[in-house]
Amino acid sequence: MDSEYVGPSVEDVLGFIKERSNPINEELNIDRKLSEAIDKYIVELREFVNQTKTFNSTTSAIEHSGRPILYAFCEIEDRNERVRKICNLLDLVLVLIDRGACDLYVNLIFLEDVLESQTIEWCQSFWPYFSRLEPRLTQMHLNGLRQPGTIVIRCCNSVLRRLSKTQNSVFSGRIHIFLARVFPLSERSGLNQRGEFNTENITEWEDETASTDLSPSSIEEEAYAKFWSLQAVFSDPTMLLQHPEQLVKTEASVRDVILMLKRYASKTTRHSNRSTLADDDENTSVDGFGVASGEGEGEAGFVPKWLTSKALFELELHDQNFRRAILVQIAILCDFIVQHGVPTRENSSPTIFPNKAVAYPRAVPEAVVEAFETIKKSILTPSSGYSSDLDPLFTRPLRTIIQRDLNWQRWKQNGNQPPLELPPVDQSEIVKVANEINQYSSGKSSRMKRPYRFIMGTPALARLHATSTDLNLLKDPKRTDTPRPEIYCEALANITDDQDDASDLKESASWRALRAARMNGMWSSFA
Repeated sequence: MDSEYVGPSVEDVLGFIKERSNPINEELNIDRKLSEAIDKYIVELREFVNQTKTFNSTTSAIEHSGRPILYAFCEIEDRNERVRKICNLLDLVLVLIDRGACDLYVNLIFLEDVLESQTIEWCQSFWPYFSRLEPRLTQMHLNGLRQPGTIVIRCCNSVLRRLSKTQNSVFSGRIHIFLARVFPLSERSGLNQRGEFNTENITEWEDETASTDLSPSSIEEEAYAKFWSLQAVFSDPTMLLQHPEQLVKTEASVRDVILMLKRYASKTTRHSNRSTLADDDENTSVDGFGVASGEGEGEAGFVPKWLTSKALFELELHDQNFRRAILVQIAILCDFIVQHGVPTRENSSPTIFPNKAVAYPRAVPEAVVEAFETIKKSILTPSSGYSSDLDPLFTRPLRTIIQRDLNWQRWKQNGNQPPLELPPVDQSEIVKVANEINQYSSGKSSRMKRPYRFIMGTPALARLHATSTDLNLLKDPKRTDTPRPEIYCEALANITDDQDDASDLKESASWRALRAARMNGMWSSFA
C-alpha cells in the first residue's frame, strides 16, 4: 500500500523488548509488563484501523508498518545484532498472531523477505528458527494451491534455487524434510505425478573412440567406457523403452560390470590388510562414493557427483561402498525393465491405469525380461559366498526399498488412490467404543472373555506372585517345631528291600529319627 502509515508502530513494542532480557523464549512466554505493552498496541492499532479506514484489517497494517523495520534490521552489519533484532520482530509477530491481531501470512512474508536478502551461510544458520514453525504449519493442513501453503513452498523453493547441489546437499535435505513434514503426503506439489526421471545430473566421463587393439591398456579403457556409459541409462531407464534395440547391449554391459565388481570384491577380501591404492595426486582424497573431499567443502555430507577420471577408476572399484552404490543402481534398473515386459500368456490382459502419464508401454521382450530378472535375483538374493558386498545387512534393506518404490508407482498409476490420509473418526464411533470398553471392564458384556488363568503370564510367576511375603511368617512356630520320632519310624517301616535305594532311605530315616528322639528327650528309647 502506497499511503504513508502514521498509526501505532511495531517499533514501539520492539523498543520495549530491547530493554528486556530474553523477553520472548521459544515457547513465546512473555512477562506481565511486555504483555500489557502488546495489549495496548493491539487496542491502539484496532482503533486506528477503524477510524482511518486506510487499511482493510490489522493484518495489512502490521505488514505495512513492519516491513521498513525488517528491511532496516536486515542491513545491520553486526551478525549477532542482526539475528537478535530479526528474531525479536518475528517473535513479536507470532505473539500478535496468537492474540488474533494478524494472520500467519505476515510472519511467512517476513521470513521470505529475510531469506531472500541474506547469504546462504546466514540462511543455513537461521534455518532452525524457521523450522520452529513446523508444529503450527502441520496443524493448519496446508494446501499447495492456496495460502499460506503457497507462501511456504515459494519461500523454500527460493532458497533451494540458490543452493549448490555439490556444496549444500545437507541444507537442501533439511529443507525437503521440512516440506515433507508440514505438507500432507498426498500434496500434489510434492509428488512426481508424471513419473519423470531426474536427468539434470549428467555424468561426464572421458569418452574416447574404441580401439581394436587388445592390449591390457585397451581392455581397461573398454571396461572404463562400458562402466560409465551405463550412468545415462541409470538416470533415465525410459530411453530403453523408446529404443528397444539397446536392451541387449545394455544387458551385456550390466553383466560385464557385475563381473568386474565381483572380481574387485574378491581382491578386496583377499587383501583387506593391504593399504589402499594411492592416486598420483597426493592432495586428492576420495571418500566411499568416489567423491572428492577436502577442506574446501562447507558440509560433511557427500557430494552427489561421480569422479570419472581414469586415474581414479581402479581406486574407486576397490572401495566397497562405491561398488554397492553401483549395485543399487543396477538393481533398480533391472526392476524397472522387469515391470515393463511384454504381456505373456499368463498375463495377457492389459491393465488400464487412471494416470496414463506414469504407465509406460510394456515393450520389453520376454527373453530380455528373464535375463534382467536373473540379474536382479543375483543381487537381491545372492547365493552364499557370492560376494562380501552382498551380505544380508545390505540386500535386505535394498529389497525393501525396491518393494516400496513399486508400491509408490502403483499408487501413482491408480491416480493417487486410495488416499494416504484416512478421514477422522466420527464422534459416534468414539462413544460406541468407549461404552464397549466400559462394559468389558465391568464384566456386564456377554462378549467378555474369560481372564487368563495365570495372572502373571506364566505358572512360575503366578505361584511366586501368590506366595506371601509377610515378615510375620518368620515367627510361625511351624518353622521351628521338630517332628515326633514316631513319624520317621513309620516311614522306616514302610521302606521295602525291593526298592533301588532302600539302604539309603533307611539310613536317612534312621538318622532323622535319632535326631528327633534326642531333641524330644527320648534318646534312651530309640538308642
